[in-house]
Amino acid sequence: MTFLPALLSLSGAFATGGPALQDPGLYQFSETVLPDANGLPSNLLINQPQVKRVGGPKLSPRTFGTPPRKLEFDWLTAGFVEGLEDKEQRDLRFRVYSQSRQATNDPSMGVMRMLLRLWSTVRYEYGLDHASGFNGGLVDVYICDEGKPGGEQRFDVDDQQRPPAKVNTIYIYDVASFTDPLEMARE
Repeated sequence: MTFLPALLSLSGAFATGGPALQDPGLYQFSETVLPDANGLPSNLLINQPQVKRVGGPKLSPRTFGTPPRKLEFDWLTAGFVEGLEDKEQRDLRFRVYSQSRQATNDPSMGVMRMLLRLWSTVRYEYGLDHASGFNGGLVDVYICDEGKPGGEQRFDVDDQQRPPAKVNTIYIYDVASFTDPLEMARE
């Protein structure tokens, strides 16, 4: 998925013709271009909308608790890389959904930076990429405010997408319990 269609679909406006398409000023976001090893701009871009998701929260593909329920995630951080087929484009590779957002030191930004750096190393040093059979190679990360501290990777079906899609997901539970960045990275 290239940059502009991905950005519009992230806002929910691409499919619905919602407010972000009608009023570009309504949808504000910050962009961060990660520097390369020499301190120059790289091909890794983080996009973080400054408003909650248009169209309501994202529901986790996984169910939790008794009775089973899906957790709601109001916030999104998107990670783009240099286009694999067209170097002038940006391809969406990661979406980090979070239940809350912090004004400073937001965990989703740190998670996204680490994911993009890892992806870049694996892609350019070893020639590997995400499995395209799971949502076209897109990985969704869910940062949860609750649950037993830790993390897991799951392969699920996201029925909130149209049509429902097989997805590669990572869950990080009780994010507030992590005080050591290395511990969080390990999870």
